[in-house]
Amino acid sequence: MTEQLFLKNYNQLPENLKQELIDFLEFLVGKHQNKQAGKKDKAVPKQNKSDVPPGAGKQLPIVKFKRSGTPVPLEFGGGKHLVKYMADDFTAPLEDLEEYM
Repeated sequence: MTEQLFLKNYNQLPENLKQELIDFLEFLVGKHQNKQAGKKDKAVPKQNKSDVPPGAGKQLPIVKFKRSGTPVPLEFGGGKHLVKYMADDFTAPLEDLEEYM
C-alpha cells in the first residue's frame, strides 16, 4: 500500500522535483549503507547542475593592492579630520527610545 501511495505522489511531481527526490533517495541509501558498514554518516547527496552557481570551479584572478604614499602612523584622535559635520545634539537621547529609558 505504501509503495502505491509513493508512486501516485511521485507521478504527480514536476520533473525537477522528481530528480530532487531521486537524489534524496540516493543520499538515504548511501547513509544507510555507511551505517551498515560501521562508518560515520558521510553520505552527501549529488548536486544537480542547476544547484551549482555559474562560474563555480573557475579560478579567479589574484589581485594585489599597492599602497600609495607614505604610511601614516596610527595615533589616538588621528581620524578627527575625517568627520566633516556632527550635529550639536548628537549625544542627546532619541525621541523614539524614550519609552525604554
